[in-house]
Amino acid sequence: MNRNNQINERELRKLLNSEDTAEQALSTYFQIDDSNPFSPTYKVNPDVDVITDSERRGFGLKDTIVRIANSWARRKREKKYREIIVQHPDRIRLVSEGDSWFQHPIVQDTIDHLFNHFAVYSLGAGGDELSNMFNQNEYLPALQAEDAKCLLLSGGGNDLMGGHFGEYLKEYSPGTDSRRFLNSEFFAKVKDMMNIYQTIFASMKQQRPDVIIFTHGYDYVIPRSGKQGKYLGKPMENKGITKPEDKKALTRTIIDEFSNRMDTLIHQYDNVVFVDVRGTVRESQWYDEIHPDSPGFQQVSLKFINRINASLA
Repeated sequence: MNRNNQINERELRKLLNSEDTAEQALSTYFQIDDSNPFSPTYKVNPDVDVITDSERRGFGLKDTIVRIANSWARRKREKKYREIIVQHPDRIRLVSEGDSWFQHPIVQDTIDHLFNHFAVYSLGAGGDELSNMFNQNEYLPALQAEDAKCLLLSGGGNDLMGGHFGEYLKEYSPGTDSRRFLNSEFFAKVKDMMNIYQTIFASMKQQRPDVIIFTHGYDYVIPRSGKQGKYLGKPMENKGITKPEDKKALTRTIIDEFSNRMDTLIHQYDNVVFVDVRGTVRESQWYDEIHPDSPGFQQVSLKFINRINASLA
C-alpha cells in the first residue's frame, strides 16, 4: 500500500478531536457509508491503512475511530448551537431528534437550514429504525437542560424504505391499484410505527405538556434505476416492478399511507403538529432516491419555519 495512504491511529484520533483539522481528516481518510439509507455515516476509506500498535490490534480500534468520526458532526452542531444562544439569546430554542432528513453528513439538511432562524440543539445522528431511535430517550433531558420550547422529530423512513424495503413488496401483478404491490407486513409495520409515535406523544403530553412537538412525513421520493436505484428501484425490479409509472405510484402510496396515518394520529394531541411536506421538493431537487439536495431541504425547512412560527405566535 502507498505510504501516503497510511496514518497512525493516534495521529488520526488527534486530527479528529481538533476542530481545526477534523473536517480535513474526514475528507482525506473517510468516505460515506450509505448502506443503511436513512442512516448514512462515515467509514474508513478502504484505501487507507490505519496503523496501530501491535499489542493493541484486534480490539476494534478502527470501529472506535469511526465512532469518533461520526460524532464530529454532532459536536460541530452543538458548538454552533452554543454560539447562537450567546450571540442571539432571544432566539427560540428547539431540540431535534431524527434520521438523515435531520442529520445528513453531506447535504445541507432540514436542521442545517433551520439554524438560520432558531437555536437548534441537535440529537440527530442519521437515526436507526424508529423504535431504536427513541428508546434512548435523549430528548427529555435535553429539553429540560436547554429550556427548549419545541421538539422536532423525524423518524419512520428507515423503517419503511430502508434495508428491509424489499420484504414489504409482492411480486408484480397487473392492475391499477398500487397497493397490490404491498404485503401485509408493510401495513403491520406502519401500525407498529403509529403505536410507537403514540407512546411518545402520550409520554410527552404527561411529562412535558408545555412543549410543542413537530413531526413530519416524507416527500414523494424518486425511485431510480441501475446503481442509483439501490434503495428503492432495485428492490422493486427484483419483484418484477419495472415500469416507471408503477414505481412512482408505489412510492406515492407508501408516503401517503404513512403521512395520512400520522395526520390522523396527531389530532388526538393538542401539543403535536404534523408538517406535511408532500409535493414540496421538485423532481430536480433530489440528491439521491430518498434525500433531497440542499435546495430541496431548504424547501422542507420553510414548511417547518412557517408551522413553528404560527404555533408560537
